[in-house]
Amino acid sequence: MAMIGRYPAYKFLFALVDAATIVGSLLLAGLASAALAGGPAPEVRSATLLLYAGYAVLGFFVYQAHDLYRISVFMSVVDQGVRLVRAVLVLVLVIALVTFFLKVPGAIESRLLLACFAVLCVAIGFAVRVLAGREIYGYLSREGVLERTLLVVGAEKTGLSLAVNVFLHPHLGVRVAGFLDDTLAPGTPVFQGTKVLGRVDDLAEAVRGGKIDEVAVCLESADHARLMQVVESAVHTRARVKVASELYEVVPSRLMIERYGDIPVIDVTRNEPGRITGVTKRVFDLTAASVAVVALAPLFLLIALAIVLDTPGPVIFSQTRIGRRGKPFTFYKFRSMEQGSERDAERERAAASFVRLRKRELPAGHPRKIVNDRRVTRVGRLLRRTSLDELPQLFNVLKGEMSLVGPRPSLPYEWEAYEEWHKRRLAVLPGCTGLWQVHARSQVGFEDMVMLDLYYIQNATPWMDLKLILKTIPVMLFGTGAR
Repeated sequence: MAMIGRYPAYKFLFALVDAATIVGSLLLAGLASAALAGGPAPEVRSATLLLYAGYAVLGFFVYQAHDLYRISVFMSVVDQGVRLVRAVLVLVLVIALVTFFLKVPGAIESRLLLACFAVLCVAIGFAVRVLAGREIYGYLSREGVLERTLLVVGAEKTGLSLAVNVFLHPHLGVRVAGFLDDTLAPGTPVFQGTKVLGRVDDLAEAVRGGKIDEVAVCLESADHARLMQVVESAVHTRARVKVASELYEVVPSRLMIERYGDIPVIDVTRNEPGRITGVTKRVFDLTAASVAVVALAPLFLLIALAIVLDTPGPVIFSQTRIGRRGKPFTFYKFRSMEQGSERDAERERAAASFVRLRKRELPAGHPRKIVNDRRVTRVGRLLRRTSLDELPQLFNVLKGEMSLVGPRPSLPYEWEAYEEWHKRRLAVLPGCTGLWQVHARSQVGFEDMVMLDLYYIQNATPWMDLKLILKTIPVMLFGTGAR
């Protein structure tokens, strides 16, 4: 019962309990609101129950977006309580919007009923999840009912610390089955009777033969290329894949909310977003980009006029960029440099050198981004500082060449300097904004930028996209980290 497919069984149990809580709260809210209003109890019809079941499904996605199905959140009283309140408020808003736009039988039209639902859903949810659920989950985990087997890749400090934390926190429901390591011989004891089962390259065979539910990649001595090779091998097994490595330290700590005891881990089970996520993302891109183009039309005209008055040349700068899976496309920006500055041999050489330069070889004071300010115009400096020069990329989004959120597209000469693991950052459509722009911008090196892009690809959700878009606005307004 520990795993259902590639997903832990506890997540399905949580989802069923939450669905029952939402439907039950809606039914009780109907009775409570009727009693408060002094009216008769509402009649519950099959159409009403069907609609409430639909709200429960929506509730699952809202709860998922608030990370309420992560064990590190579930086992926390304060964090789970705060997230539960936020999730219920969002769900109430969703129900109100459904009622407003879709006139369906059984729709909730009473504000009093919605208010009662919010109070009851939080109260019942807190009692079920925080007060009772944590104790029940801990008991089932200790008894082995929800136990999951973990294979640790790397028996150095991080791997050993992870095993110790799992041992000290039995409520996690995780048992270390063994280690894979290239420095210790098979059969070498590591911790509490667990041994080295083989070499790192034996990962796929170890998962198949050992009934492994999860793999934790804890390599320390490896470089980025080796780490990604091992991660890719793990992703193609049936196991869930987590990474605990200093090579992922560039990912903001507030994004690494899953923990095995004191060890933060990053779930990288997916290589690319699923088909449903892809369709949802495309619909959102088309809708949001269309609205943005119409709403920002006056700003487009103002910027175009400023460029024309500042220096001679076209308003729009078009350039060949490399997009998804190495496919070239025409990339649009407002011109921010003097005409004829497209080719810069010095910049091309510097960019290629920057791509090849290892993070650990980066000398102090070395520029984190290749910038040539010699031919940037006066208007161009303002546009770059606020990222307004990027607005024409909305047309690339409408054409399906880019997404609103994703890795930045590559220049052809940069692509030629990429190693194979670098190219994985463009396994999806490039984006107008992303993790790098919001959390790092020109403050990190190239390999760290790639790691941020890979983290996004492996964890992308519509909710993450929306949060990154909202966070991009203040970054643009204040020009944080822009060059």
